[in-house]
Amino acid sequence: MSNSQVHVRFQGRSLDFLQEDIGIGPELSTETIKMKVAQQLDIGIAQLDEYVVDIRPDGEITVHPQAVYG
Repeated sequence: MSNSQVHVRFQGRSLDFLQEDIGIGPELSTETIKMKVAQQLDIGIAQLDEYVVDIRPDGEITVHPQAVYG
């Protein structure tokens, strides 16, 4: 695990966690990352169904709602 951040945008809040604190890293699947974030937020994983997991080249992870354009 690294000391990289997980940035979460959920219900109008911005939250940051250390990846190692919640047991995730960029090598995990999108579904596993969503599951771990849902556990951290104490919500059901279904609440993150419409969310996107972005993994940057430096390993930082952002979980956020899908952007709607148009």
